Amino acid sequence: CTHTHTHTHTTVELNSQDIEGDFAEVQRRQGSKQANERRDCELRPIVTNDRIAASSELPTIAVTNFRSLSPRIQNVKDDMLLRDLDVLIGSETWQKDSNQKLKSDIEELLQVYGIDYISCPRPNKKRGGGVAILVNTKRFSITKINVLVPSRLEVVWGMLRPKVLSKNATFKECIFAGIYSPPNYKKNNALQTHLISTMHHLLTLHPQAAYCIGGDHNSLPLQPI
Repeated sequence: CTHTHTHTHTTVELNSQDIEGDFAEVQRRQGSKQANERRDCELRPIVTNDRIAASSELPTIAVTNFRSLSPRIQNVKDDMLLRDLDVLIGSETWQKDSNQKLKSDIEELLQVYGIDYISCPRPNKKRGGGVAILVNTKRFSITKINVLVPSRLEVVWGMLRPKVLSKNATFKECIFAGIYSPPNYKKNNALQTHLISTMHHLLTLHPQAAYCIGGDHNSLPLQPI
């Protein structure tokens, strides 16, 4: 018995013009799609956040405990400039009211690097204490406010102002209070009264001012303030 297998071969002829036409059509579609994507990007509205724009005008603030500023002044200066801090509130400067030369030396050294320094030394001869506000003068200036601080309280008051007022500026001036309340401080009631009464008084003189109180408060109750 003889079986005969027949194989049928189909020949497909490819036209080079058809291939080129199909390739051109693919390119055209891809180009059209990319053009539409670019158009969408160009026409898409940019959403801005006014709060983000306003926050860029606010000072960058940090609070620290120096545990004696004089031997650490280079590190403090480097830290402020490296982190681009505008305001640094520091307690325990260990600056004494009787040592005006130390105060002048600190002020002069910091001014070389564009940092202003206002302070309140510990009013007695006890070790430690003292508080200061340091301001990077690149964007802000600070003026010490002459406030009568009750005896034995460690508080320094200053008025911070931006050097350039832009349309996004949220304040023209800001009242700063740097404080130091030692652990188990027996004068906390007097400190509270001083902070509240002085802040109210200053806000009547500068009703549009912002305000900031910072420092090492330890056991000082903050709720009344």
